[in-house]
Amino acid sequence: TCYISLNLPPSRATLGKLSHFATMQEHRERLRYLSSKEGKDEYHSRIVERKHDLVDIFEMFPSIQKPELGSFFEILPKLQPRYYTISSSSLKHPSRVHVTASIVTERKPGFPEGRIFKGACTHFLDKLAPREGPSAGKRPKDQRGKPAPWPQAYVFVRKSTFKLPQDITVPLILIGPGTGIAPMRAFIQERETQDSKERGDAVLFFGCRRETEDFIYRDELMKAVDDGILTKLHLAFSRQEAKKVYVQHLLKRESDAIFTYIEKKGAYIYVCGGTQMGKDVQHSLEEIIAQKGNMSLDESHAYVENLTKTKRYVQELWST
Repeated sequence: TCYISLNLPPSRATLGKLSHFATMQEHRERLRYLSSKEGKDEYHSRIVERKHDLVDIFEMFPSIQKPELGSFFEILPKLQPRYYTISSSSLKHPSRVHVTASIVTERKPGFPEGRIFKGACTHFLDKLAPREGPSAGKRPKDQRGKPAPWPQAYVFVRKSTFKLPQDITVPLILIGPGTGIAPMRAFIQERETQDSKERGDAVLFFGCRRETEDFIYRDELMKAVDDGILTKLHLAFSRQEAKKVYVQHLLKRESDAIFTYIEKKGAYIYVCGGTQMGKDVQHSLEEIIAQKGNMSLDESHAYVENLTKTKRYVQELWST
């Protein structure tokens, strides 16, 4: 069984296929241009960035004759899987998998009437909350008074590059702003099962907009600090003060400790979050290593590349 993608911007290939169904020459040529290599930049700025979906395309090019249902399904891309980092440890939750996701609801740029873009997967997951206890609603008679069944979804688990070092004495530098906290939360749960006298330090850098707005897992993280599972918790609230503060700024503030952990104690570094954040964090790490290790930026870049090759620097990043 396949599902088609309706709410995402149609691909350039899809626009090219739709051009054959446009009766106005102007619309045909425009669709072909947007689907071409020459129109790639305009396609990105006018279609992708504005989050135009198929309904929007049909409104923009009203001469497109709706193809027959079978042909329509052939034109549309298949719904692609969404990948989320597991935010729980199987040692603590052997029969469940936790996911940390931000429910995507954004106003579409360029639509004065206030059309909203909703993330297909996050809104689907948000509606899957199980009912608690018996329900007498409009269910079949033989099901009334019984607990409602759990909702279902198609899921699969992939192997992850995020694995704790076998030597539990090795220090950890964890960098996960926003929903990038997911694998770090799993690590914290796994560290709960380790010998507290043996396990090494674990320092977490977490960031969000405001402390009172989106500081997710606050109680869990604070408890982890109190229990000694986290050695330190560094927080960056980017919209709380006049000057924006991000996790990469906190790294530089803690540059002495960071360099000591990496160079002297063989720390493992884990980064999870947006692509740009990942680039900024790596740049900050290279600057710290260059300054504290008396290296050139080229040398510190090579140093970090070696950390990656030896799996001491692991990143899981996504486009935002």
